[in-house]
Amino acid sequence: MVSIIILCYNQLSYTKQCLESLFANTSQIRSEFEVIVVNNGSTDGTKEYLKPYEDDGRIRAIHNDYNAGFPKANNQAAAIAKGEYLCLLNNDTILTEGWLEKLLRCIRSDHTIAAVGPWTNHSSGHQRTDPAPNYRGPAELKSFAARFSDEEKYVDFLVFFCVLIRRDVWDEIGGLSEKMGRGTWEDNLFCYRLLEKGYKMKVCGDAYIHHYGSKSFGQNDDPKKLKEFASLMAENQKIFLREVDRYETVGLSMICSDSEKPETLRRSLESVAQWVDSINIVFNYKDYPKPWRVKKLLKVVEEFKNI
Repeated sequence: MVSIIILCYNQLSYTKQCLESLFANTSQIRSEFEVIVVNNGSTDGTKEYLKPYEDDGRIRAIHNDYNAGFPKANNQAAAIAKGEYLCLLNNDTILTEGWLEKLLRCIRSDHTIAAVGPWTNHSSGHQRTDPAPNYRGPAELKSFAARFSDEEKYVDFLVFFCVLIRRDVWDEIGGLSEKMGRGTWEDNLFCYRLLEKGYKMKVCGDAYIHHYGSKSFGQNDDPKKLKEFASLMAENQKIFLREVDRYETVGLSMICSDSEKPETLRRSLESVAQWVDSINIVFNYKDYPKPWRVKKLLKVVEEFKNI
């Protein structure tokens, strides 16, 4: 059995597409599966939408009253999963005919393979097609996926928008690191641990699914969320490097003139603060002809006093 785990935090329209495509393109006869949906405190009607699926047994659901984040919510679902394999699946995906059978064939082709993933239109790492496909709408996606074929390759990293993992390896590693909070870099760390233990990962050559990309974080739609996402990425990168004992601190030294505009200094510090561990700024007070300008600059510095 495969336990398919789907997380959702609002974005109901994408959850609908994902579940509809899952049940239309996944066969219980060819591959026994169960579906576990973790609702991370959605407020857009997701809970009500999922109820008929729960009532008729097509899914099991966990309803958190807050956003538990990607690592913790997947660990919650894995704790009640019954499958020999776990499939972590983003809700902003559209599945295609035979996707699960293709991933299973790939992971069973070599006993040292612990995780596999499909090709897609939107992903970092090794799984994005080049050039990008130009299908428009469900019918063209179906046709494209049916004839899709690309390289089947061993890789050092899989993005967890859709990943099939052996359950015994998941347990051996201990699931996803909840130190990553809302998420990002937990898949990097899991893959690193997997390779440490001598297992392999592979991109399946004939499996293709559509991925809208990063809808739960919302960074495509809102500049403020984009900034928040960048900060989260930077912080979790530091956690990752500490976990694998490869973290090196970075210090930044600056000299600031009293002729500098406060807003310019603020933009400068904002652009770099998340990537460094300390910032040292030299103000030569006695040489400044206009001390009142220094006070404005020091107010900006106060905003970044944590580093």
